[in-house]
Amino acid sequence: PKFELIKLLMKNRAKIYFCTKLRQAQSDSERAAVEDEIRKGHPELLQLIQQKASAESWTQDRIGEFANKARREARALNKEGGNGSEPQTASEGPSAGDSSDGLLQRFYSEEQNPALSAGTA
Repeated sequence: PKFELIKLLMKNRAKIYFCTKLRQAQSDSERAAVEDEIRKGHPELLQLIQQKASAESWTQDRIGEFANKARREARALNKEGGNGSEPQTASEGPSAGDSSDGLLQRFYSEEQNPALSAGTA
């Protein structure tokens, strides 16, 4: 097992070396210098790294868009349900006749306590 790992590391040593150098670059000029070094010795590796970076960037963009959409929807729901300051808790929610949630709450209350349904019917 250790020998297989060593073979894998040796096979991918250029990728490991240059990816590490790129991640450690602290400025755009350092990154450009590393990319020039890669371009001179391993042009196919630079293309592979750039493709991977674009895929990671695309994924991060989609995650960000999803999070922003979820926040917008949560704000819209808060504005519809209350004064818009904080999400409603179950005890602060709509009254029994105001929404389907209220109807469900009333149904379950009546089911658990039949005396409630006798007084409302």
